Amino acid sequence: MRKVPRYKYIQTAKCVFKNILRKEAIYPFYASFKTTRKCNFTCSFCNCWHVKNKWKDLSTEDMKRIIDNIASSSVIVCSFEGGDPLVRDDIHELLKYQWEKPFYLLFTTSERDLADRYPMEEYSKYIDFLHISIDEGHENLDMFDELDTYTKWGSVVTVQLVVTTDTVDELEWKIKRCYEAGTKAVVMIAVHLESTRDHFPDVKKLSETGLRLKEKYPGVIISPDGYFKRMLAPHGCDTSSLIIDADGMLWYPCRVLEGKTINLAKDPLMPFLESDDAHRKRVAMSKCEIACGWYQYYATSSFVNPLEFFGAWSPYFRDLVDGGKQSYYTARPEQTGKWMHGPTEGTLATNGGNGGARKVGGPGLLGCRGCGSMNHGGDGSACHRTRVADLEKRGLPVKGPRFGPPVLSEKNEQVIPLMA
Repeated sequence: MRKVPRYKYIQTAKCVFKNILRKEAIYPFYASFKTTRKCNFTCSFCNCWHVKNKWKDLSTEDMKRIIDNIASSSVIVCSFEGGDPLVRDDIHELLKYQWEKPFYLLFTTSERDLADRYPMEEYSKYIDFLHISIDEGHENLDMFDELDTYTKWGSVVTVQLVVTTDTVDELEWKIKRCYEAGTKAVVMIAVHLESTRDHFPDVKKLSETGLRLKEKYPGVIISPDGYFKRMLAPHGCDTSSLIIDADGMLWYPCRVLEGKTINLAKDPLMPFLESDDAHRKRVAMSKCEIACGWYQYYATSSFVNPLEFFGAWSPYFRDLVDGGKQSYYTARPEQTGKWMHGPTEGTLATNGGNGGARKVGGPGLLGCRGCGSMNHGGDGSACHRTRVADLEKRGLPVKGPRFGPPVLSEKNEQVIPLMA
């Protein structure tokens, strides 16, 4: 994971503070960059693929200009999306180019056979957060069987789950699989877009399910609590995030209202955001009654709200402190008889050499030392007992203490004796 320079944190913090003082999300901290409209899938909840056969991607140089524009703004997290960014012929060059920029990169793909068709170990050198879309819409549920492979590439891996009317009840087994593989998961609504089928789920049921699973499988779902609560409100979005289309045009104030504004390959972003025109568009967004549930517009409010800040950012804090190392939340059969170093999240085991030891007084102070949850503190005793009970329920013999806080080694590293 890259080291974003201190000045960028200061710049973004100042902009967030200005937003709070002005009571208006003038400056965004997150940008979704649709690098292409081309994709190898035809999901019925997506309209990108409708033009994929006649779409012409922006040139490499225009893409770099947009990356530079994003880098000079308040944005500290940029997401390469699509379509699917892996279908671009110049994606390796673009990944290397953005690596020098002062933001973290989130990279979203749904491509099959990632390990065989793409040099993902090389690409992952330049990706901080790798999001992989796996759901019924992409017809790629078999990729859940490959999660262990994805965690070996070095990026922080998150499974992106688009939830439809028919798949709310399917959410738990997917979260449990992520829990077992040591990946994270982001849960989002299948927004009803123009020229797509309406798969919009029962938001009350999804909200209750999401919050319940966050508690049952701590540290897995990174969708903030505020997102699950805000989806029930008449209005829950703001302009803390941006979407840049594959033609370089900025959707503003949002994608749902379908208003394109400036071309980021040519026009500077920050002056536009400070303009009267942008202000009027933000006012229009604040009066919107569509209640679309679009994840990035509904979730980003949690990341800048003082009351939700630490809970929303806690998964990312731990990733940053721990260098993005992957962790396992439970032990798998092949780990029988091993003593594993505890990861940042304070859970039971890590991915062998790919995981990191958690030092006393480290990131665990941000929350529970047993599970890393920001919803409660403590030394981790209760959560440790929960993990042990889970192993025993699955018929796996546990070796070592079943009660008390996680064990510490003589090197002041958290060590968990797992199974006999």
